[in-house]
Order: sequence, then structure tokens, then C-alpha cells
Amino acid sequence: MTACISLPGSTAFAGEKPEVFVQMGHSKSIYSVAFSPDGRSVVSGSHDNTIKLWEESTGREIRTLQGHSLGVLSVVFSPDGRSVLSGSLDNTIKLWDVSTGREIRTFQGHSGSVSSVVFSPDGRSVLSGSWDKTLKLWDVSSGKELRTFQGHSESIYSVVFSPDGSSALSGSYDKTLKLWDVSTGREIRTFQGHSESVSSVVFSPDGRSALSGSADKSIKLWDLSAGKEVMTLKGHSGRVKSVTFSPDGRFVLSGSADTTIKLWDLSTGSAVSTMKGDQGGVSSVAFSRDGQYALSGGDVIVVRLWDLSTGSMVRTFQGHSYFADAVVFSPNGRHALSCDLDVMRIWDVSKGREVWSANERWVSSAAFSPDGRSVLTGSVGQTIKLWDLSTGKEVRTFKGHSSSVTSVVFSPDGRHFLSTAGYPDNSTKLWEVSTGRTVKTFNSFDVHFTRFSPDGRSVLSGSPDYTMKLWEVSTGSEVRTYKAYSSSNTSAVFSPDGRSVLSGSADNTIKLWDLATGTEVRTFTGHAGTVTSVAFSPDGRYVLSGSSDTTMILWNASSGEKARTFSGHANWVTSTVFSSDGRHALSGSMDHTIKLWDVSTGREIKTFYEETGVTLSVTFSPDGRHALSGHANGAAKIWNADTGNEIGALVGFDDGEWIVITPEGYFNASPNGAKNLNVRIGNKVYGIDQFYTKFYRPELVQLALAGKEVPKGDTFGDILVKNPTPIVRIASPVSGETIDTGSITLSLKIIDNGGGIGNVNIYLNGAQVANETRGVMVKGREAAHETMLTFIVPLLDGNNEIRAVAFNKENSMESNPALISVISKALLRKPDLYALVIGINEYKNKSISLTYAVPDALAFAETLKRAAAPLFDKTDIQTLTTPEATTKEAVTKAFEELRLKIKPNDLFVFYDASHGVVDVVNDEEQYFLLTSNVLLLSSRHIGEDAMGQKDLAKLIGNIPAQKKIVILDTCNAGKGGKELQIALLQQTRGLTESTAVKLLQRAIGSAVFSASSDTQQALEGYKGHGLFTYVLMEGLRGKADIKKDGFITVLGLADYVEEQVTKLSEEVFKRQQTPTIQTGANFPIGKVQ
Repeated sequence: MTACISLPGSTAFAGEKPEVFVQMGHSKSIYSVAFSPDGRSVVSGSHDNTIKLWEESTGREIRTLQGHSLGVLSVVFSPDGRSVLSGSLDNTIKLWDVSTGREIRTFQGHSGSVSSVVFSPDGRSVLSGSWDKTLKLWDVSSGKELRTFQGHSESIYSVVFSPDGSSALSGSYDKTLKLWDVSTGREIRTFQGHSESVSSVVFSPDGRSALSGSADKSIKLWDLSAGKEVMTLKGHSGRVKSVTFSPDGRFVLSGSADTTIKLWDLSTGSAVSTMKGDQGGVSSVAFSRDGQYALSGGDVIVVRLWDLSTGSMVRTFQGHSYFADAVVFSPNGRHALSCDLDVMRIWDVSKGREVWSANERWVSSAAFSPDGRSVLTGSVGQTIKLWDLSTGKEVRTFKGHSSSVTSVVFSPDGRHFLSTAGYPDNSTKLWEVSTGRTVKTFNSFDVHFTRFSPDGRSVLSGSPDYTMKLWEVSTGSEVRTYKAYSSSNTSAVFSPDGRSVLSGSADNTIKLWDLATGTEVRTFTGHAGTVTSVAFSPDGRYVLSGSSDTTMILWNASSGEKARTFSGHANWVTSTVFSSDGRHALSGSMDHTIKLWDVSTGREIKTFYEETGVTLSVTFSPDGRHALSGHANGAAKIWNADTGNEIGALVGFDDGEWIVITPEGYFNASPNGAKNLNVRIGNKVYGIDQFYTKFYRPELVQLALAGKEVPKGDTFGDILVKNPTPIVRIASPVSGETIDTGSITLSLKIIDNGGGIGNVNIYLNGAQVANETRGVMVKGREAAHETMLTFIVPLLDGNNEIRAVAFNKENSMESNPALISVISKALLRKPDLYALVIGINEYKNKSISLTYAVPDALAFAETLKRAAAPLFDKTDIQTLTTPEATTKEAVTKAFEELRLKIKPNDLFVFYDASHGVVDVVNDEEQYFLLTSNVLLLSSRHIGEDAMGQKDLAKLIGNIPAQKKIVILDTCNAGKGGKELQIALLQQTRGLTESTAVKLLQRAIGSAVFSASSDTQQALEGYKGHGLFTYVLMEGLRGKADIKKDGFITVLGLADYVEEQVTKLSEEVFKRQQTPTIQTGANFPIGKVQ
């Protein structure tokens, strides 16, 4: 399934709307894989009932084809690549439109599972093989059955057309292959020789031979005209499940239950190479069109692409997330909890980010404690765990259930909780939180449901003997029994004041009971089916009930009269709940939807279905203003309860990364979280990380979650249509080469797709070492325009991973990367340290002069020199502090001079103490360092006179050192007031200094330390220095030696600076200053003296 997130459309793309979605991948074994005829796409069929289309070059999921009710055993592209055919365990064959993902036609006629499907070479016919022992020929255009081929005595596993389409071949559980005349359905010949079932058959490209793979662990080559076995290939230790010829017919590829893929040379009959596939076995293999690559799929949920020349895996095609099952708000509404297959996540809803996560497999139920300080989880692992919300640490484990825990709920006072387990345990247990003691166990024959009273002192249970019982929590003893039904009671709830109990029954009625006396007060009659769920409104004046008759009814609690009926579900209503303010209600149904209702009018506000994934749970926020939903497609979503509009989506990924994204496309993410989210228009798919510079706006995510207006801008669709990204290819050198020198000449071919060519960035082992500003715009889009660029890339001794990306002309979107790996054997000298240290007190504009910038720069330079000297051959630190030396022109010149000196294994440090400001120049938001030449502070003059974020990224990026550290101790006076901060965010489209710092770090691939975050000011005047620089220097002097091994590392310094600046700013200045620190690789930068 695919998690789609609604985004504004782009009218420029023929009305197509971009879809943002989580790459979910398959959730069960993969039975079949195939390349598209042009090799650009891959298709896979799975036991999870779905077919998925993938982009071959990136491994990105394009779309999911849903429609089969059981597993998909066989998939294949049509000869023109415009359609996909699938055969399923549900006995049907389906034809799909690749461009839309829509089902075109279903072919019905088999009485058993369809194990194999194939197109005729002209694409006009379809051949299918089934477990019903027959082959069938179908007309593609009409879906009509043309012919049935009978002759096999057991299930058919594999069918294939001959290259000319005149013949067909089938393999069966009856251990034979059969050759058929397609035009008549006549059996031409039977091939016998295998001692077990034939799993896979294929014609040679010239049509003269055939290949078969069998459960007898062998592969056989057959001469079709003579009907004789030519060769047997042996080497697999398990069932051979898939075989195929290379396009030139010289090689054979096989996949086996022994978990391997083998490449065989037919001229010798020997295996050329063996690749380790999936644990559990390889079910399907396929050659690429050029015969250089292979696909494999099997008993795990991953499709693999292999380089056959090396036997190495190139990439995988798989999902990055699991369903978001249990979702719940904290009591104060500030946090949300979501659980997927392996991870429980706590989100800060107000800030739009993940706070912490814990590896906890198959969490089935979760609850916040009433005071919001703890979280309780129940899991498939039969255990219940208590977690500390503030730290994410496990506090206690509760053991006692012998089956999966399906539900956990706290008592109102938080001192106890109830847990329920599934089959065969089937018990409900009452626990004491502080001790872990089991107070009471309710066995399956005793109880259908349990509920706490509002005061937490009692528990109500419903039993199959038509009774309800009231229990005392402290002792576990029975207090009272309620009995009046003629059939089983299905649901019960206490009134808000705790004086009454409401219960629903299979006899279609609801009853109101007096808790103190146990007498029946009133019966509500009106449903035409079992009452499955009941709820009181928060004020206790109304009752809401859900039924198997597909409706909900609102009742007057005091009179028992029907107030309103809610209709719209297509199946049983299984759950109902009021919002805390009583204005809204949620209903869950067996029709796979959850509906949000306006209680006063009965109007349906929103149906939570997600056309591409079932909604698993929905809950209200404590104030009733929002709803939180969990989906089978990986996303937890926050909605406006009044309008039903989506506010944001929270997505966690299986690699520990996360992202929070608004409907406008603005997002906040962990360092690598954006790579796991896709954007699709038509059948073109892109990664969100390609739009990082434009849409990474954490502060706008916060605005959206706070209900504030988010500024409008270009959508993903606008950028893709008006300014598509170029394509980057590395012409030379070839990946895998060994180089004897310390550098290479990198040749790039860049193809403009109509959006022009902007910045071109080259990275060495993750750090930027070259930045070329192009600005090439090509008019018209009839033919691709190619540009060749060359770069001298310095190398390190050993393996060097080189990555090249290019932006469109507006630098709003980056290309897919081009990657190579080369090995250098050049021996490098001991590294040097180079630093450019800038401090600016005096500006042309005297009103913005500073006091501590120059002293900070001078002191930092001296501290760095002392700390770094023992680690480096030499230290070269340039300090620029005079007005003449700190102009934009002078700083640029200093960078250029250093670029010529520095080698790849050197360390480069850039330090700047000055003013920093975010502004919009030429309709583009940017962060600027104010150099000493700045006089006027209008947007136009700042754009002309100051050093922009792009200028700085280029200067730092062109420094050839792999290890770089950027330190910005800048302040920006004049910010104040929450409303002004919001106005500034809207004016600058969410670009703040902290966001700019994070974008800079991502661009250059190196560590960046910045004095303040968001709209905070950097604090000056602490012991003669700015607070940030003072703490930085203390760290370099030894206090950042976290491991106590005598070395100051990047991560150690980052941890120390972040902790101490935050602490001292609150203690000394009574204001919070939180540094923004983004670290790349960790390495030592100083030694304790």
C-alpha cells in the first residue's frame, strides 16, 4: 500500500496532482519479478495481494496496483510496456494500465489459482497456467477466453510463448513439460526427465531450445525439434523455482529454494557465479534487456538488483515504513504516540518533530498515564512495558499473559491498569502500576469487556452469561451483579458522574442502570441490529450508540427519545466516541472507514479511508479540536476536527529516520528522513530530499500545526513542470578503477530537461569538494541539451566515494545523484589544519557595530591553534578582524587563496563572529552574513553587499578538504514578540537562521555550529566574550573530552556546546539560547594539553 498525502495540484501539468507518499514496499513474500521492455521500470507480485511498480535506476516505488483478493503469483509487462498482467491465487487474471495504475480488465474462467501468465509477442493474446491443470488463451482487447489446453494431470506452474508466438510451453507438478500449438490447442510433444515437479520453463531467444527448472534441484536444456534432453545443470541444493535465458542465449539464470541465484555458462554447463539471495528461497529471477543485470525476488519482502559482471547487489526495492497502528494524544495534547511493526514513537505535536523512539516489536495497544508522565504499551511479545515520557527509558515490565497483549488502559487515577490478551490466554488482568502486582485476573469465560469507573475505584465487566459485574479495584472482590438481558451484552460505559452505567446488547437494545442499586432505569429501543458500541456525551445528557444495522443513533439520556440517526456506513458500526467538548463524534466500521461527524447536525465531516490504505485508528485531542489517525500505509495524520482538513502527517521509517510534512509540502525531518518519502506525478517519481532547499521549513510545520496560515509558494508540481531537474551522468572515470595519483579528472554529462542547469556539486565521501555555479538556461524542450563539465577531484588514500548532483536553474530541486567509487593508492602526507577566522566589530553602518566579535575571533584562533597543534603537521590560521580585511570581496579572496593550498586530508575550519540575517532577495529567501562593507539594510542592498548563503556554500564547498567545520557566532538584533516572529516566518517563507544552518550543512556535508536557533538572539557579554564562543573555547581547552581519552572530537564538542550554552543562558541571562549544531562525520580536532 502507499500512503498518499494530499498536496495542492499544478494546473501546468495537464491537471495532474502531485502525490506525496510513503514507500511501503511489499509486506509479504514476493512471488514474481520482471523488467519493463525499456528496462526503466520493475514490476513485482506478492503474497500481500498487491503488484508494485518500481523505478529501476533509484529503487523508488512508483505505484501500487490493488485489486486481487489473494496473493499474486505471476506478473509480466506487455511488449509495449504500457500494461501489466497478473495471475493470482484468487483464480483471476488482471490487466492493468501502467500509467494510471487502474485495472483495465479481469479474465475469469480458471477454477484454480493462476500460477503463470504471459503476453504473446504481439501483445494481442494472453496465456495463463493454473492449478486447475489447464492452460487458457485469452483475447486481450475483449477479455474473452479463446481456447483451453488440456493434457497435464496435475497443477501447472509455468507457461511461456515461443518467440514467434506460434507455440507455447508449460511445466507442471506432474514432472513434465508440454509443447503446444497455440492456433489449435493441440499438444505437440511431452518432455519427460525430471523426477519432481517442473517449476519454471522458458524458450531460448532463437526458439529452438527450452529450459526447465525443477523441484529435483536440477535445470535441464531441451532440443525442441528432437524432443531430447541436451544438458542437465546441477549445483543447487534446493528446489529450482525460476529459470531464464540471457538475451543472447549464452547464459542461464536460476533462482532456488536454497537461497541462491546462479549464473550458468551454457557452453560449459558450469556455474559462473553464485549470488546469495533471500533467506527462505528465491522465487523469481529475470535478466535485464542488455543481460548485464538481474532481478530476484523471494521469501522476504525485498526485490534485489544484481550486477552480473561482479556478482554484487546494486540496490534493493523495498519499503521504508510499516503501518501506524496504535495512535493516541497525551493528556495535555502536546505529544502524540504512534506504533508500527518494530518501533514506538513519541512526537512533539507543537514542534512537529519526533522526540524519541524505542524498539518495541508489534505494539498492539498503548496509553498515556493520566498525568502524562508515562506511557504504557502492550505487545505481541506477551509483555506490557511502562516508559518514562521525558527520557524514553523503560521503567518496568509486567509479565503474566501467555498470549499477545491486545489492549492496555490506565485507571483514571493512574494507579492501576487493565490489560487484555488474545487467544489462547483470553484473560483480562488488573495490575498495580507501582509494584507490578496482579490484583485480579478475569478469565475468558468470565468476561467480554472491562471498564474503569470515573473515580478509578471500580471495574465493570461484561460476561457471556448475560450479566455485568462490578468489582472493587483495591481488593479484586465482586461488589454487585446486573442481569436483565435475554442475550449477550456487547458494550458498557460509565456515565461521566459515575452514578450510572449504559450497556448495549445483541438483542438490539441499550439499557441504563443505577450503579448504586443495580436496578434498570431505562431501555432505548430503535436499532435493527446488535448494539456494538455505546457512549455518553461529556455532559451526560446524550447517549450515542452504534449497531450492526450500519447506523449510529443519538438519544436523550433522560427521556430515552431518539434525537438523531447518523447514516453513511456500509457495514457494522463497531465503535463510537465523543470529542471532549461533545461537538464531534467518531465512528469505526467494518467497511474499513472511520467517520467524523458534527453531533448537532448529523453532518458527516470527514471519512478516514485513504483511498490507498485502511485507517486503523482515530482519536480526538484532549481539547476536541483535532483528530489523530493511524493508517495501514505508514502515516499518522493530524486533522482539523471542524473542517476535516489534514494539518500534517507524522511518518517514522524502519531505519530510525522520520519526517513531519504539511499538505503544502513543507517538512521537518531527521537528517536522512526526507530520502524515504516520494513525490509522484504520472509515473515519474522523485524523492522529497530532491526538494530539500525549497521545502525543508521546520518553522512553517510548527505554524501549520498551531493552526496559523502558511505562506503560499510554488508546489512540487509547479517546480516539476516549470523547472524540472537535469540528469547527471559520470562519463569518466569508471566506477571501481584503481588510481595511482592523488586526484582524478571527473567528467560529467549533464542533460537539461528544460529547467536549466544551476549549481553542480561534487562530494567526496559525503563532504562537498567542488561547487560550480552554472545558471545555464536552454530555451525550448524539443531536444535534450547536453553540457560537459570536468572537475579535478582530490582523493584520499583508499576507497573514495564520489557523488555528483546538479540543480535546476532556480536551484529549487536537485537531480538524482550520479555515483562512482574509485581506489587511490597515492600516499598522503600528515594532515595540516587551515582556518579562516573572521570577527567584525566595525561596519559601514555604525548602528549595527558589535563589541565582542573581534575579541571572540582572536581568542578562538589562539585556542584552536593550541588545541590542534599536537594533531597536525602545521597549523595555518588566518585571522581577519579589520574593516578592510572583512569586506565581502576580501573574504572571498581569502577563501580562494586557501583553496589552492589545502589538500583532501587536511582539516579546514571557518569561524565567523558578526551579524547574520534572513531576508528575501529577488523573491528568494536566503541567510546572509553581514560583511563590514554593508551600509544599507534594505533587502536589495543586503542582497548586493552581504555574503549570501549560496555564496558561502560555494566558497566552503570548493575547499578540497574532506573534513570541514563551520562555526557561526552571529547575532541578529531587532527580533521580538511572538506575533512579529510569526510575521517574519511568513515573510521569509519559513527560512530561519537555524533552518539555513541545517541547509548549509546538508549542502556542504560537513559539521556546522551556530550560536542561536530559530528567532533567538546570540547572547553577548559573558566573561568578556559572547556566550557561545566562550563555551566553544572551554570545550577546546579540554572540557569537551567526553570520553576522557585526551582528544576533542566533533561529536564531543557538539554535545558539550549544546548542553552548556543552553544551561548557562538560562542560569546567567534568564533567557534560553539553544545552539543549532549539525554534525557530519566524527573526527578529532584537538588534544587536551
